[in-house]
Amino acid sequence: MNIAAPIYLVPQPAAPTAHPQLAERARRIQLIRLCEIHLWGAILLSRLAVPFGAGKQLQATWLFTSVCFVIIGVRTNWAVSGRRLAGLAAFTLVAMFETFYIHHAYSFLSLLYLFGIYVPLCLTLPSLTAENLREMWASFIRLVTILAIAGLTQIALQLVLRGYFLDPLSFLPHIFQLSNYAVHHSFSIGPLSLVKPNGMFALEPSFFSQFAALGLIGELLYFRRPKIIALLIAALAGSFSGTGIIVMLFGLPFLKQSPKWILGILLAGFLWSLALGDAAVDFYASRLHELDERGTSGNARFVLPYQMVWERWNHSGRDAAFGIGAGQSANLDHLFEANFAPVAKVGMEFGLVGLVAFAIYWAGMYWVTAIPLPIRAALFAFYFIASGALLHPPTVFPLWSLTLGFVSRSPRRRTS
Repeated sequence: MNIAAPIYLVPQPAAPTAHPQLAERARRIQLIRLCEIHLWGAILLSRLAVPFGAGKQLQATWLFTSVCFVIIGVRTNWAVSGRRLAGLAAFTLVAMFETFYIHHAYSFLSLLYLFGIYVPLCLTLPSLTAENLREMWASFIRLVTILAIAGLTQIALQLVLRGYFLDPLSFLPHIFQLSNYAVHHSFSIGPLSLVKPNGMFALEPSFFSQFAALGLIGELLYFRRPKIIALLIAALAGSFSGTGIIVMLFGLPFLKQSPKWILGILLAGFLWSLALGDAAVDFYASRLHELDERGTSGNARFVLPYQMVWERWNHSGRDAAFGIGAGQSANLDHLFEANFAPVAKVGMEFGLVGLVAFAIYWAGMYWVTAIPLPIRAALFAFYFIASGALLHPPTVFPLWSLTLGFVSRSPRRRTS
């Protein structure tokens, strides 16, 4: 079997004899629109939940985008990537063996979420090519522009109306708002006490900054409209979040004119810091200091998960090899489930064996793709470093949409 070629789980229908090019073009447009709906729903619904059972919640993003995946699968005759399917099969075998023969405890809901999130990523869109990515990113940048305007409005209203934070979704009943996330994050900079903007729809201010950074990379790569660039830089600076800067710094060096844009963005950051004076220096210094201080968001996201994995591995060779069981990291103290980064969570729950299998799965994602290198680098930082959660549909599913199902290289034209 050629795992480089798409596999159709349902036989393909016979090609139409009349006007095949027009039919194919209409099919491509339909698939792109479905991907846009999938992407917008994944982000705009990220704060919402559907209650079930005793105090439990299902993420609205997961439910909505799963329906989108089913529709897309039907439209493409359930075409899947051979590489991703092989990688997922390897990881599934490891996870199931460990769960039923090695682990003493596991969470069925965690396994359901794990495979319910990552199995759909095996779907592919063989009729779409690298040329269609530009249209997809144009739609994403429109969405990010809306988020940026909403976020900057939240800041402006706080400066004008002291203590007022505009957030319409917060008026919904709490059972319909996804819990255990820092949606409203207060901070002080100089004499000002503010709530970090979340663009009204992003689950946390950090996600707002990451979407702004991804939109900025896409804008610099495809369109380079000065007004949009300025708006996204303002949103990124106004988010007061370092995760968006990480995503931006990963993607910028691979842009063809990156030195020019890096200088421009650094100049904008310098002017922003100059306008704030010592308050900006103190703020960013305190953010860096968070990495070493337990109980802070910086330490909880970037340091503590890996420390806990390392300590567990040193304590038990069995745990180092096979982990402690699916979902069991949620029972550990001092760390929210949402802060367990993908590598740390897989390493903790499935050990080195599971981590190798998961790496094979992700290698199948990125192998021989037509995704431009700046986007690949930014999305890598977005998923593995900045977003900070393995089982988080609002940050996992956009990876699929923004790459049009990890679009493969066209045999007629190869892009870097």
